[in-house]
Amino acid sequence: RRCNDLVAETKEGNLLGTIDRDRYNFANDYLGSHRPSPAPRDFALSPDFYQPPKSLMVGCELARDVLDSVSEKAAGVVPSPSLTVVTVGTVPEGDTHDEAGARRMMYSPSDCSWYDKVAAGKRCDIDVKLVNLPEEATTEDVLKALEAERGRDGIQLTWPLPPHIDAEACYSAIPVSQDVDGLVPNSETRPVTVDACLALLGKYDVDLDGKSVVVLGRSKILGAPFASAAADLGATVTLVHSNTTPEAVIAAVSGADVVASCVGKPGVVDPSWIKPGAVVLSVGKIFTEEEGFLTDVPDPGAAGLYSSAPGGVGPLAIATLLRNVADKAALRASQVEDDRSKGILADDELEAPANWKSRPLTREFHFNDYPSAMAFVNKVVDKAEEIDHHPNFAIEHFCTEGVGVTLKYQSYDVGGVTSRDVEAAQAINDLWEGMR
Repeated sequence: RRCNDLVAETKEGNLLGTIDRDRYNFANDYLGSHRPSPAPRDFALSPDFYQPPKSLMVGCELARDVLDSVSEKAAGVVPSPSLTVVTVGTVPEGDTHDEAGARRMMYSPSDCSWYDKVAAGKRCDIDVKLVNLPEEATTEDVLKALEAERGRDGIQLTWPLPPHIDAEACYSAIPVSQDVDGLVPNSETRPVTVDACLALLGKYDVDLDGKSVVVLGRSKILGAPFASAAADLGATVTLVHSNTTPEAVIAAVSGADVVASCVGKPGVVDPSWIKPGAVVLSVGKIFTEEEGFLTDVPDPGAAGLYSSAPGGVGPLAIATLLRNVADKAALRASQVEDDRSKGILADDELEAPANWKSRPLTREFHFNDYPSAMAFVNKVVDKAEEIDHHPNFAIEHFCTEGVGVTLKYQSYDVGGVTSRDVEAAQAINDLWEGMR
């Protein structure tokens, strides 16, 4: 596995690339210590198997630096940060495919692979849970699965979803407080692949201010948000898409200082279009049974800097995802500590009295007629005066079906449920039992 990791890290757009000197020596030492007997002649790596080209933007080492910082942050959070990844159906490169293990081993270093989130999470002490739903799962099934993970620090719903799933409803169901992927509507979290692209450009000192940037693809999860981020950084951005004429695409790419291809269509950019010295981010890719990983721009032409797949943006995307999880977990731990200082009960401390729902403490009572309901309300008011803690009331008349009275307890001065609320709710239970 370690040797496979080393080789996988040399992949450049599905072609065997190069390896840096330290890793070359490590691999040779490893081969030497596991030498078969009898050993074939020249049982070692080729001496030409050396440094990566200076124009190649590699994401793995920077991703490991980010993951190291994530590990430091995660170590200070109790309980450990947690992420749930929900996948519907089979993703060709992902965990649900029959050959997932072999493909991960072939194309991705295990400790910073977008397609092996469990291993990447383990590297930095983040608990990653995989929830794999069948292709025939319904939108309701997905919503139930997401609801069941509300106790986790982060939830990622794997894209793409099968066409029969209501994607908008499902992504909207993820609370903003648990959005670590940047795909939840109205979330302040930026899509992780966009952050990964910007981090890779920053690593290689590519300043977008004043640059001409062409983005191919306008998806809501990558192309469009990357174009917006580049514009915010001072770039002049051209967004081309499926309705852009071929002539316009060629003209735009040919004049661009930076080209970001986010299409997922191999060879969508011809190397002859790329301006000498341009920066090329080949982000889009697909996986085919016949040819494996294929990237948008397999040949960067005269580019001064370029990233490809695997090994470019992907490792930084998983690092960014896990960094977001650690940040959410740290915020959660800080909030719990703040709540505790205010007397707000944590989830493991809150034991709601019988028949009361929590946060806020809520109980519904039903009466056959209005006078009975009002008699109960008056007794609750008297009890609230006695204990000096008053609930919120809601009274709903259902005509011939009777009257509903709903009580809610929460200490609004601190914004949460305290032990005083629990005691008051129990007092109402005692009152109710005495009236029956």
